[in-house]
Amino acid sequence: MLPTPAVTPCKHKADSCQELCSALECGPLHVKCKLFCSMHFHKLQGTVGGYCEDCGTGSAVATSTGGCKSPVQYCKDVCLAIECLNWWELAKCEVKCVANFGDVSGMFQQACKAGVCVEE
Repeated sequence: MLPTPAVTPCKHKADSCQELCSALECGPLHVKCKLFCSMHFHKLQGTVGGYCEDCGTGSAVATSTGGCKSPVQYCKDVCLAIECLNWWELAKCEVKCVANFGDVSGMFQQACKAGVCVEE
């Protein structure tokens, strides 16, 4: 009998927002980041879905032949999805996101593998 493959547990919205906001290093605005992430999570899911379609579970690399977009583009999408213009500066959000894209893409990759838990 073959071993049963390990199942990657789904990620809860609150955990995803916590990881994202930690990666963005928004300091005293961390609470607002989590609030806006949670309120606009459906938009963030669209960005994550695009990443999954583009990259699968790989890492984002700019290519001219398709595939993954650059981290800069994903970060712009992330910052717009969580509406950072309402609580922070878009440029700061994008710079922090790109600088910490390993953490951001790690969250994306887990969502690609397991999905986001259905919230009740």
